[in-house]
Amino acid sequence: MTIEITRADEIELDAWWAMAPKKSELREVPIPPGAMVVVRSCRACGKRSEIAVHWAGLLCGMCRADLEKTELRIMTIQASLESQLDRAMATWAVRQADLDDETAARWYRLCGDRQTATAALQRAQTEKYYNWTAEEIAENIAKKKAAFDDVMGKIERTKGKPGAIAELLKEEALHQSELKRINEARCAAELALQEITAARDEVPF
Repeated sequence: MTIEITRADEIELDAWWAMAPKKSELREVPIPPGAMVVVRSCRACGKRSEIAVHWAGLLCGMCRADLEKTELRIMTIQASLESQLDRAMATWAVRQADLDDETAARWYRLCGDRQTATAALQRAQTEKYYNWTAEEIAENIAKKKAAFDDVMGKIERTKGKPGAIAELLKEEALHQSELKRINEARCAAELALQEITAARDEVPF
């Protein structure tokens, strides 16, 4: 998984890198002659590189050359991602708070119906059934799935119609997509820090 950063992040990173301690003059850790290698994506920069099997931490030679600097870069990215997440959540909250009364009532009713149907289906699929036959279990799940499909079908049809609710549904989809991107990048950053720790502590990956 590759960590995605914006142009603003790159500018901020440049400033941090300029202040980073220069504990190593080595630009890249070379692979020892004869060492077994694998071609993997570096957890810190995402670049596909040859990595010696005996190296600790799944990092390329360049990221491995100065672990403090690499760690600082990832931590800066993490801070930026947290800010992006806060902005995304705040923007969506303000958007919903600004709805007029009629639109708000319709919107929250739609969200409530969706949440109820989703929760009912999840319970049907995961709860422990005592003294139920296989046919009864299957029938209950099918009933909840039909109710869920009915609600989601109405929502999909609403998306295709003009109006405030359709616009909100489109904005919600974009919002959810942005949250997914941010959370995937946060997970990638956390994995990168784990690999940096492994490299520092010489724990084989």
